[in-house]
Amino acid sequence: MSEPEQAPKTPPAVAVYAEIPEHFAPKQKLAETEGKETWEIFDRVKKRTLILKRYKAGFVDAAVFQRFQDDLTALQERRPDTAEWPGIIAIGQDADGIWLLRERNGERSLNELLGGGKTLKPHDAARRFLALTNQLSLLHATDLMHGNLKPAYVFTSGIDQATFADTDAGAFHDRTLPRGDVPYKPEWFGETDFLAPEQRSDNAASPDARSDLWSLSALLGFALTGKIPAEQDAEALPEPFRELLTACLKDDPAERTLSTADFAAQLDQIVKKNRPSAFDTPAPAAAPVADPPATPVVPTAQPSSMPTPAPVPPTTPVPPPAAPQPAAYRPEEGLPPGTSCPQCHTPVRSASDRVCSQCGRHFLEPCLNCQSMNPFWLRTCVACGSDMVALKQQMLATLNGQKQQILKLRENYGHDKTLPLLKYMSTVNHPDFHAFREWAKSMTALVQKERREVKAYVDQVRAQVNSAMTAQKYDKARKILEQVPRPLLDEPMRKIYVDAGDALTEVDSLIREIRNAIATKQYSPLLSCVQRYLELKANDPEARSLQQKIEKLTTVTSHLGMKLRRIPSGRFYMGSHDSDEYLRNNESPQHKVLMTHNLFVGVYQVTQADFKQVMEYNPSVSTENDACPVDSVTWFSALEFCNKMSDLEELPHYYELNGIKRRSNGSIERARVTTLGGEGYRLPTEAEWEYACRAGSISPWCFGDQVMDVGEYAWYYDNSGMETHPVGEKKPNAWGLCDFHGNIMEWCHDWYDEYYYQQRPDEEEDPAGPEDGIAKVLRGGAWQFGAEATRCAYRNSSSPDTASSVIGLRVCRNATDDVMQ
Repeated sequence: MSEPEQAPKTPPAVAVYAEIPEHFAPKQKLAETEGKETWEIFDRVKKRTLILKRYKAGFVDAAVFQRFQDDLTALQERRPDTAEWPGIIAIGQDADGIWLLRERNGERSLNELLGGGKTLKPHDAARRFLALTNQLSLLHATDLMHGNLKPAYVFTSGIDQATFADTDAGAFHDRTLPRGDVPYKPEWFGETDFLAPEQRSDNAASPDARSDLWSLSALLGFALTGKIPAEQDAEALPEPFRELLTACLKDDPAERTLSTADFAAQLDQIVKKNRPSAFDTPAPAAAPVADPPATPVVPTAQPSSMPTPAPVPPTTPVPPPAAPQPAAYRPEEGLPPGTSCPQCHTPVRSASDRVCSQCGRHFLEPCLNCQSMNPFWLRTCVACGSDMVALKQQMLATLNGQKQQILKLRENYGHDKTLPLLKYMSTVNHPDFHAFREWAKSMTALVQKERREVKAYVDQVRAQVNSAMTAQKYDKARKILEQVPRPLLDEPMRKIYVDAGDALTEVDSLIREIRNAIATKQYSPLLSCVQRYLELKANDPEARSLQQKIEKLTTVTSHLGMKLRRIPSGRFYMGSHDSDEYLRNNESPQHKVLMTHNLFVGVYQVTQADFKQVMEYNPSVSTENDACPVDSVTWFSALEFCNKMSDLEELPHYYELNGIKRRSNGSIERARVTTLGGEGYRLPTEAEWEYACRAGSISPWCFGDQVMDVGEYAWYYDNSGMETHPVGEKKPNAWGLCDFHGNIMEWCHDWYDEYYYQQRPDEEEDPAGPEDGIAKVLRGGAWQFGAEATRCAYRNSSSPDTASSVIGLRVCRNATDDVMQ
């Protein structure tokens, strides 16, 4: 028996399947055009939403598919871990055409973000398109182009993130290799306003990376102006972008001299030079702002996936009155005739006066440039020469603009962002702006109170939502979140909303499958659906009753009380995919296997109590506990146990053992074995064992591909305490079978051959292993092995006379092929 090997790390590969795996459930069709369609689907294994794209048969030929597959693999291998574009999960080609599975993109498309005539602010547009340009640079570095950039294919998330959908389309546009019989077809993508001129022309051989740059520039112009390329005017573009976009939107590709990397560098400079500041000076013509509303107004922009929420419950008191505006200033030097106090308008008698005789206002005021003191009637500062009237007008515009910004932020619950602005405003020491300072102090107290109320409200909502999710009331959780204004929804809340929606979608899908299975009386595959449904709706008494009924219909109990579950016939992929990071040489290539018969498989590994009752001795050395699996059983003794189980059930022996040689403890060391077949108890073949272990999954483990979840299903090195444990204490697989991962390794019927998989056809029926050999197959990992040895495809072997503390058995027997009633 060999120890598990550590496989070398390999770059991620694109999984290739002939059929779409069964655990991907359709959610909704997103789009359909001539020759292709897009679906949103749900991955039941990893509990996530993915995008399925299908190119219908005849739309893309076999030569294109092979180039498509090669280019996608190259793109995935080059894609760094930090890349933002969605990863390709799997591709395949079947009778209906080519299909592709990829990760879902951001929250909403650029079309949705700019709905209703909205545009992006220059700084926000530069940040989002810098992320897009960096992604496009990575694509172009792989000698691919996207070729179909348009607003519907740009998805945004957060405040400055954006990503392309369908970067996989670039695989059809590899311009660096001879195309041969794989020509460029413009009809693959359809006519859009954002295709480069050469892509809309009859010259089908000309598109390249410069075409992507034209489309990207057109998209950026659309984000800044809200107009399609044909309607965009260079003069209407903001100044920082005008020269850049004009250079890239040339009709002749030869005149577009910037590379994608150059475009990204210039966008980066625009981002750095145009960062908005909380104290930026607005236009001088800014008008005074009205008082803030008594209750915060719910923002109009809502997430595309949520209904319009109701206003937030916290109430706020009426704010203090608006600050009065300073009087107009005269441009004359010295003390002009009729000069009056800016505060009470009392006439000033002479230039030597320093204090108003009526209100006591000091006539000296600081210069807003150098802070030196000057009489208010002077136009020019005596210290620095600044135009004091212009500075005060500029300050007035600034404070009015900041006040407007504060009120807008407050309407959108941006209390944390308003406090720095209020702090700045409350430190203004110029006497003409005293009212702004007092208003800022009053508003600061109000904002702090609102912030506390909103925080208490959000904490209350979060507690209610978490309670609803714990109780598996997904509808209630979503309804609660739908009442929360969008600015108050943080990322955990958004994730809960999406997770609750995914759970509801999966519940609806499971209910349809359960009803269909009941109608057709296909009870064996129905069990996994009910078990998953009960994970999502644990308190559903009807589902619990149905589970018990199905278990009775699909389970038989031996005379010893051993439970065996009926496993339906079907197809599965045997072995490990090339993308498995723990792949070993004896687990590949992955190949399709057809199981043509139904089978009864032990729900649990054979326990010490079972073995003692049949064999009248217990060879176990790992742990002496009747509930633990029996260990130290030779392969020959496992066959003898099966024959004696058949005797108890009055079934014919499946094996004939002759020339038996026993050890002192009663176990068989050597025997001549003849396989008789029939309905008696036996060991599973290696293919039957993996088929039952996978229970319909295609991932490294029956539950998915996350190694951190192994401890929920298996006793292995990290959690076993270096001994076996009672059977059935870990989670079962989708067919209700326990301990297939870990606890103890299990004998299989087959002889072992390390290169057996390499000799198999693409699809094989009921493989039974090599005809001879020197070792028998062991499956399932064990308490002293690492997590990688608990994978479904992990293979090990040992001489049939081996009796080890990590080796036990699980029994099975053939079942009739009729549908159970």
